[in-house]
Amino acid sequence: RTVYPLLAKPVSRGELLAGKYLGAVVASWSALVFFYVLWAVSSVLRGGECLSDETAPGGLHAPLRWRCGEGHEFTASPYTVLKAGHWCPTCCLTPYTWRMDLVAAKSPFHAQVWGDSHARSERFVYSLRDGRAFMEAER
Repeated sequence: RTVYPLLAKPVSRGELLAGKYLGAVVASWSALVFFYVLWAVSSVLRGGECLSDETAPGGLHAPLRWRCGEGHEFTASPYTVLKAGHWCPTCCLTPYTWRMDLVAAKSPFHAQVWGDSHARSERFVYSLRDGRAFMEAER
């Protein structure tokens, strides 16, 4: 038995259009649900949350309010967080200084990379001065 006898049955134009419409609706709604699940999971994995109650016009590129695991509030679009991978500018982009051990302690997203090559007890400040990288013990 094959699928060909089923495909060979006559279908009216109305049935064809209804099937295409319903297929498009189901596909778009499932993509929207998947996006919101991904959105929620990504903010929780980074140790934070989205503070905006609803999305603004503009979809993925509309700015929303977020809070990181350290409590800093910032504005970023879902595209910036989900697709570009950016997060809290205060924690992650402090000019020329990185405290990734503190970020990884509250963010499973960063901890999965940090924990592979660093001890849990490691407390170093990484900085960049005069184009050279420095690692200093925490004071």
